[in-house]
Amino acid sequence: MAITTPIAQDNEISWLDWDHPDEALLAFARRMIALRREHPVLRRRRWFQGVPIRGSVDLAWCRPDGGEMSDQDWDSGMGSVGVFLNGDAITDRDRRGQPVSDESLLLLFNGHHEALEWTLPKQWGEWWDLIIDTAAAEREGEQVGSDRSLPVAARAVVVLIRRDRPAAS
Repeated sequence: MAITTPIAQDNEISWLDWDHPDEALLAFARRMIALRREHPVLRRRRWFQGVPIRGSVDLAWCRPDGGEMSDQDWDSGMGSVGVFLNGDAITDRDRRGQPVSDESLLLLFNGHHEALEWTLPKQWGEWWDLIIDTAAAEREGEQVGSDRSLPVAARAVVVLIRRDRPAAS
């Protein structure tokens, strides 16, 4: 006997009360849409290559210890990864044919059931601004040097923007 699962739930699980939306969730969704709109590195039209382009990689993956992912890491099922999106290595052109560039982002995904200490990868930047923390919005705006580790809550995502140097206090 085959077990099938329904494609859609037409019951309380999926019904939305459009007259009383979850304002916090709506605000978060708007922030994510704005982030994508502001950063071409998040909406590239071409496939990433993962190889040096113009002297540096366009995309690279890292482990929580800051090291780059290997084939063995992918097979280990660790469940937590970081991805570096290089804003200087976008191969797209704008409407006028000019090269597109952006700030570089580091996205940390903790799929683990406990918090993890992430070692920020020095090979992609020395200073980072924390712009999104799905578990602790109060941390947003924090400046982080790659000389220290960064706690990432269980099942949370953190987004950082690379900076040349920390902002003046």
